[in-house]
Amino acid sequence: MEYSPSKLLEISNAQQAPLRAILEYVFSSSYVTMYLYKLKTVIKLHMTHLYSPNSKEEPELYEQGKTFVSRKLLHRTVGVKLNRVDDRNELVGRIYFT
Repeated sequence: MEYSPSKLLEISNAQQAPLRAILEYVFSSSYVTMYLYKLKTVIKLHMTHLYSPNSKEEPELYEQGKTFVSRKLLHRTVGVKLNRVDDRNELVGRIYFT
């Protein structure tokens, strides 16, 4: 499937349950890459309602947040519900433990 954030959002919203995905990479405590099983595509996701410290202004807190997310979610199967596409055409959504 060609990567189209708006199309992926439409597919996600058409389903009741979150999409199954595996978290592949953690950029920060609120920005990750995941593979969506059903759609056979990789997405970058900003997590909703989550504060992510700036790496230059608060490097220690930034690393603690990234480490926490990596330990809890990296290489695990999770659910993801896409909420919206932001002004930079990037997906924003919520991750669920399955």
